[in-house]
Amino acid sequence: MLTSGLLNKVITLQHLKKEKDDYGSEVETWVDEMTCKCRVVTPSMSDNRKNLAGEILITDRLIFQTRKYHKNHFHKYSGMKHRIRYRCDRYYQILSIDDEGDDLIIFAQLIEQ
Repeated sequence: MLTSGLLNKVITLQHLKKEKDDYGSEVETWVDEMTCKCRVVTPSMSDNRKNLAGEILITDRLIFQTRKYHKNHFHKYSGMKHRIRYRCDRYYQILSIDDEGDDLIIFAQLIEQ
């Protein structure tokens, strides 16, 4: 179990909302759904490497560890309709969520904009 002193970062979970504008066009906006404290861990360099067409790409991935009481919220948030906002409006796609003992471990990748 994470001690409260390790939960020194804040993340915001957002979901994609689609609405129609006055002209009937679909407009997408990101809406804040939940903010929580967490611990942020940087994976080892080998976890951040991808081989694409013979070139090695280094991606920006982070692991967010939070308390299990957020379990009911986070398990439905993987996929493209949810993302994490962290530090200076950097956005991360949720890749996976693991239930480890008393904690949740969220593996996420930076969304290039």
